Amino acid sequence: MSIPAGFEKMDFSDRLRRSIFQSGTGENLIKNLAEIIKNSDDSYDELQQKNIETNGMIEVGFWQHKKNRNRWIDEFFIRDYGVGMSHEEARKAFGKKSYGEDTSANRRNGAIGVGGKDAFYRMDDVSIITIKNGNPTLIEFMTSEDGDPYVNISESRDVTVKKMSELSNQIRKYCSPLNLRQDGTFVKFRLPKDRRGKKYEDLRNQLRLYYTLRNITNGKNGTKLRLIDCDTGDTYRLQTEEPESEIL
Repeated sequence: MSIPAGFEKMDFSDRLRRSIFQSGTGENLIKNLAEIIKNSDDSYDELQQKNIETNGMIEVGFWQHKKNRNRWIDEFFIRDYGVGMSHEEARKAFGKKSYGEDTSANRRNGAIGVGGKDAFYRMDDVSIITIKNGNPTLIEFMTSEDGDPYVNISESRDVTVKKMSELSNQIRKYCSPLNLRQDGTFVKFRLPKDRRGKKYEDLRNQLRLYYTLRNITNGKNGTKLRLIDCDTGDTYRLQTEEPESEIL
């Protein structure tokens, strides 16, 4: 696999590689998704700290990239309508020297920290569109056959708008298209061929019960989590309630 023009190799050590699989997201899909969902939750937190009203919606869309009888889901997007990132913030979070660094801000989950980038490691077709004050940035992430992460960050409006149109065409049947008038962040990735996806029921139940998402799914953070089946159009609001023994 050749590395496309424009991609830069990120600083990445063997120690960090081992850490991802031992204590990071590794090959745990639910943890991969949870890290990205928490980043979206943080984008609303920044607005909430400024007393700016938001809709608090975090969308998790999914579909079968490769159709199969068992309906293993292997392609995903996560979308929020929060604060988004500027060009400078995107480079700080995903730039060449950002891997392994805690680039988090003063937010409840830590923004795009180490775990947020771990979630994309060894994933295929990773694209991030982030829009702040109407200005879009495209971030593309890939892992080489040798296991080295590469990133391409484009500040070109034309290039990013073209990618927005491509991504919108993939989701427009059941979701609103990306547009420059709506700030926020859209993330899409696909599982590599050697990783099996999940069935819808397992995905829904495991996300709903995942402990780091509790303050999102129980409404405490003022955000909402919605699953969207892009193959059928079915939607499901993920909600949980605190066990009685934990209510004070």
